[in-house]
Amino acid sequence: MWLPAIGLVLVMACAGGQPTVQHGGVAPATSFRQLEGGACVVGDRAPVAVTDADCTCSPPPICGGATPNPPLRPQPGTWRCVPRDRTLLKPDGCPYVLSAGAACARVGKQCFVRSCGLTVTTATCRANGWELVSPILPDPS
Repeated sequence: MWLPAIGLVLVMACAGGQPTVQHGGVAPATSFRQLEGGACVVGDRAPVAVTDADCTCSPPPICGGATPNPPLRPQPGTWRCVPRDRTLLKPDGCPYVLSAGAACARVGKQCFVRSCGLTVTTATCRANGWELVSPILPDPS
């Protein structure tokens, strides 16, 4: 199918009766690292070959204005994956899932969770694990 909104051709293929997703004719992803952050259509299922993580196609955050009702279809999204091995780090050295108190290796290392261009959580590696701080945002009313 052709998705002009995001300029991506998705080719559906079958592997053992399960759909896999090929991006523009490229072979299906076999690792979450190949899939993470890539374009998708909300409702897509992750390729069955990706067995090292749980991946979902997430819609973009709503950063203002009313939520479309009904939601746009097909809605472009981005693959978001949570690796099954929780000790894996992203290329920037931050964990895929930040958990308060979870072990960390580099005291002073900071990681950020952002949404709509704003930092919504700051994590700092302390001697006793990750410390998470969420800024108090003003009430929009």
